Amino acid sequence: IYGAALFAISSLLITTQAAPLMMSTAQTNDPVTLQHALNGFEFWEALRAAVQALAFCCLLWALVVISRLHPMDKGSAV
Repeated sequence: IYGAALFAISSLLITTQAAPLMMSTAQTNDPVTLQHALNGFEFWEALRAAVQALAFCCLLWALVVISRLHPMDKGSAV
């Protein structure tokens, strides 16, 4: 759970780097500047996607661990 929380917070921090790059594209007509902004955004978004995938894996692992600690009765309905 703590690993997932760390990755989720990291994803938010990475967004603070990616968002300004994308928002700056509305203010430019220069193709070189636009390409630079899009390349930077692509880098930060790829990193953010990887961190979110790691958060998902941590949560899935936590779910498996919890389900093994507290198995459901076969006759009970949820």
